[in-house]
Amino acid sequence: MLRSSLITTIIALSLLLSCGGAANMRSGYGDPDGLTIVFAGDVLLDRGVEPIIRRHGVEYLFRDVSPVFHDADFTVVNLECPITDIDAPLMKKYIFRADDSCAAALRKSGITHCAMANNHIMDQGQSGLADTYQNILDADLVPIGYGRNDSVRLLPAILQKGDIKVAIFNDCAVRVENYDSPFDGPGIANVPIAKVLPLVSDFHRQHPDFRIVIVLHWGVEFRQQPNPSQRMQASQLFAAGADLIVGHHPHVIQDIDTINGHTVYYSIGNFVFDQRNPLGKKALMPIITFRKDTILQEVKEVEIVRNCPRVK
Repeated sequence: MLRSSLITTIIALSLLLSCGGAANMRSGYGDPDGLTIVFAGDVLLDRGVEPIIRRHGVEYLFRDVSPVFHDADFTVVNLECPITDIDAPLMKKYIFRADDSCAAALRKSGITHCAMANNHIMDQGQSGLADTYQNILDADLVPIGYGRNDSVRLLPAILQKGDIKVAIFNDCAVRVENYDSPFDGPGIANVPIAKVLPLVSDFHRQHPDFRIVIVLHWGVEFRQQPNPSQRMQASQLFAAGADLIVGHHPHVIQDIDTINGHTVYYSIGNFVFDQRNPLGKKALMPIITFRKDTILQEVKEVEIVRNCPRVK
């Protein structure tokens, strides 16, 4: 039932985008006139995934999707666990940690950017968070949603190819258990979306030649529909100047919607994850190509088999 509903949603989105002129539902691979970004959901490198890493290595997890990553200009994933040898866990129900060697393997798999604004990246405390940031940098990956104060944490990552420029903002809009980002010190962007709106508006006003993407960790876990607040917030973000919203956190797929010609993926689901819930084994992988005057979109359906993503 979910698959049938999903296909219907994707077909409907294709028609809306083609008719509206804001985007077309087709691939932009190898497009010399465009900048292509692959977006993927939650990447967990611990718990049920860790034995696979120990046996086969991190790159094995991405073996089916790595060619897609490498064909694109950039790939953005939600890094759902710290990558650090520091063992300093917070007091919370679920605590994750991956070996610091994992960062380099992510880069080899074709990942370029790690969204850090989520509710597990700080599972090993401030020291583990700072070490994760450094390990990401050392692996030639770009962290998003991290910094020493809110103004830095909410600075966008800048992606450019020729004359095409994209800014990616990252925020965790859900409560993080037993954690508060310090006023001055390593922390993630963990603020209400109301605080993101003026930043997006200001950036759009100052840089009208940029496309703006908002990557959000938001919503309610395991709920298949976004809540009314999210729908309102999506409209507000688009009104502020955003061109695209990509969400995760619920661990299941949620609606794809078009608001005034702009697309919001409320939740693209898991990606590398050990979820037992059958709905948690289905995901979306949006492939977005930004051209000067258009946005081309392709949505690949992903099935998570033995914790590893497989493109259908």
